[in-house]
Amino acid sequence: MLALSGLLAGLLAGCAGSTPAAATVPGQASGHPTTAGPTTGRSDADRYPLGLTVFPVGQRRALPALQGRTLAGPALALSSLRGRTVVLTVWASWCEPCRTELPGLATLAAQVRASGVRFVGLDEDTDPGAAASAVRSTGSAYPHLVDRGTLLARLSPWLPAAVPGGLVVDAQGRVAARVVGTVTAAQLRPLLAGLAPV
Repeated sequence: MLALSGLLAGLLAGCAGSTPAAATVPGQASGHPTTAGPTTGRSDADRYPLGLTVFPVGQRRALPALQGRTLAGPALALSSLRGRTVVLTVWASWCEPCRTELPGLATLAAQVRASGVRFVGLDEDTDPGAAASAVRSTGSAYPHLVDRGTLLARLSPWLPAAVPGGLVVDAQGRVAARVVGTVTAAQLRPLLAGLAPV
C-alpha cells in the first residue's frame, strides 16, 4: 500500500505540484520522463531535461509551420510573426503551474512588446471555456492557439507532449531556447534582451 501511495504521489507531482515538472497532455504521446524515444533509445528525461536550454545560433532549427484558430476566434499563423522574437508557451487550464505562470508571462509580454517580442500561447485544453476563463482571469492579452492534438506533436524535437513548457523563437523563425516545465519571466527576460530585434 505504501508503494502504491508513493507511485500516485510521483504521478501527481508533475503539473499539480509546485515543482517545475511537466505533466503529460491527454491524447498526446507518452510524456516526460518515462518513455524511451522510438529511434534514439534515449528516455524523454534525456531528450527533454527540465529547465531552460539555450541553443547556439549554429544549432538552431526552424520551427515547423504552426497555425490555427485562437481562443478569441481569429486564425493565426506563427509565420506571420517572422522578423520578431516569439515566445510560445504550452499550457492548459487544468495545470496548476500553468495557471500560476500565466500572470507573470502576461506582464512580461506587455513589458517587452515595444521591443518587438511577441507572445503566443498554445492551449492544450479540451474545454475551450475553461481555457478562455483562465486567460481572462490572468490578464493575458496575447493570442492563444487552440490545439486539438496536432500542434504540440510538431514541437517534439524540442518539447515533450506535456505542460507547462515553452519555446523562444528568433526573428529568423528558428528555435533559440526551450523551457521544459514552468516558464518564468526571470528565465526569459535576459534571453529576450539578447534576441529582440533592434
